[in-house]
Amino acid sequence: MEADEIVGYRMGSQRICGAIGIAPEEAVHTLGALQAQDYGAALWAIGLRSRPDTTKSDVEDAISKKKIVRTWLMRGTIHFASSLDVRWMAGLLAPRLINIARQRDRGLGLSDAVVESVKSMFYEALKGGKMLSREEMYAILKKCGIPKKDNLGYHMLYRAAWDGLICFGPNDGKSPTFTLLDEWVGKETRLEGDKAVEELALRYFSSHGPATIKDFIWWSGLKASDTKLAISKLGSKLKEEVINGTTYRMLSRKPLSFR
Repeated sequence: MEADEIVGYRMGSQRICGAIGIAPEEAVHTLGALQAQDYGAALWAIGLRSRPDTTKSDVEDAISKKKIVRTWLMRGTIHFASSLDVRWMAGLLAPRLINIARQRDRGLGLSDAVVESVKSMFYEALKGGKMLSREEMYAILKKCGIPKKDNLGYHMLYRAAWDGLICFGPNDGKSPTFTLLDEWVGKETRLEGDKAVEELALRYFSSHGPATIKDFIWWSGLKASDTKLAISKLGSKLKEEVINGTTYRMLSRKPLSFR
């Protein structure tokens, strides 16, 4: 492989060109996760990688049927993930994020008792399959004495998501809603520890390769030591290409199928 071929290979890995006819949830699954701060652009990105006749409604239907989940994942930013993956991915990525959140809690004057009180009130308001708008979630914070200033409201939303309590529900028109993660996708965690890191690495290099270890570390937010160990265990599942002195990795065979 030559340096000028990398872009073409990556477009194929990401199913931007040469895509096969797959459903929206399958497209998200093959990518591992897809950045989704911009909701509309993320819907378009999923549709681009799905069957040629896929519409916005098809993608949103997969979301409403709980096949695709939107929450804060890689690097603490909003992503779409398959409902098959979101639980183990959150379990893998959340511990480091929670440590960061606790430091910010202190800077914002939030004690552990206040954070737990907010989470308890979120749970009570959402249990039983309820979905609340952002303003309704902020109203709960107001009852706890937490104002929206200094981005406190948004902080408590992603804080609750990192703790595995909430995720986004389907949009209500153009407005996001929030619901309980356990009720939306269940509590089952298919992968943990090293196996989860290995799966995430395999999913990344199969859908983003050729890519470097540094690329994966940035994308996932994982530690370099965990990443290098996982890649070493993947062995022949990944093939290496050294281009201009830089080592790139990609899947050794055809892309992963939906499971």
